[in-house]
Amino acid sequence: MITTMNVNKINMVQLFMLVMMSAGLMNHVTLIPILLSVSGRDAWVAAFLNVFPYMLWIWLLIRLIRAKGDQTLFDWIVSYTGKPIAWIVVSSMAFNIFMQAFLTLQETVGWTISSYLPGTSRMFLAFGLVIVSYIAARIGLQAVTITAGVLLPAVVALGFFVAGANIPNKDYGRLFPIAIDGFKPALKGMLYAGASYMELFLVFLISHHISSKIRYRHMALLGLVLVGLTLGPLMGAIAEFGSDEAARLRYPAFEQWRLIHFRRYLEHLDTFSIYQWLSGAFIRISISLFTIADLFPIRNRNIRNTFLLALSTALMLCITIPLSDHTYFRFIVKIVFPATFMLLLAATLALTVLTLLKKGGTSHHQRN
Repeated sequence: MITTMNVNKINMVQLFMLVMMSAGLMNHVTLIPILLSVSGRDAWVAAFLNVFPYMLWIWLLIRLIRAKGDQTLFDWIVSYTGKPIAWIVVSSMAFNIFMQAFLTLQETVGWTISSYLPGTSRMFLAFGLVIVSYIAARIGLQAVTITAGVLLPAVVALGFFVAGANIPNKDYGRLFPIAIDGFKPALKGMLYAGASYMELFLVFLISHHISSKIRYRHMALLGLVLVGLTLGPLMGAIAEFGSDEAARLRYPAFEQWRLIHFRRYLEHLDTFSIYQWLSGAFIRISISLFTIADLFPIRNRNIRNTFLLALSTALMLCITIPLSDHTYFRFIVKIVFPATFMLLLAATLALTVLTLLKKGGTSHHQRN
């Protein structure tokens, strides 16, 4: 008999594809407008400077992955501190992941209505995306990763295409000078870039579903890929539009599609951006739903499926909250990203301390 755990095992290649699709959308859609807003021309400097502390954070993450082994996060923390702390930790993580799924759904629905389906019901659009994500999450992690593997090649090819086709429109001299207002804008932007890069924490949460041994070089390479997924379109947006104009655009990475045309014979290639965005949104929401359900000690499959359905319903209901785009943007800049950064950094440090303490003592279960 094949267990759910075995069915949901994935390898390192599948992990790369999954993270690229999920975190890549975050870097393109949500992060770049924030960086341009808070750091201006120095946004790309902020994204680049994060590489050095990022590599150190990844080293800590690898230590946690090795310490956790094949255990779920809940069971692992129970072995250290007991159930009350475990419930607090996994609930905090689940809420953060749910918030990220909501951001993805909110931005996808808003962009869809403003760009190519004006006047469409928000709930109708949300239902369509959430229901397919729910089905994928219900089937399991392999279903999500296989779908990511099918969608990713075209997404990557289109990314290289839009970058190459826009070369005549780029002036990389617009990236300079830097630090004309000091290094404060870049340092401020590092917090937001760091919050997005820390999406690799997902690997720690689902590491018990990964059949391959996770090494530092794997994670460092994946981390650098995420940095590249940010720097490429970010520098391209500044080079094409200038820092001031790029900061005024809501989604500069996708506005680059509108600059492409081949004389009068071929225009409106921004249609391809719909495929890129919806592919990333589907994978991101699917893996979010799966991971939230996986965090909790739910052994019964029927209860798990009911929980997934409740999560999906809550996600669709959240989309009905009346938020103007201005209010929403301030919400993610002032609250969501700083809170995410602090949560993931605090969790990394606290869990690292726990592993060090265990080496010098005994686990909670051993003491009792």
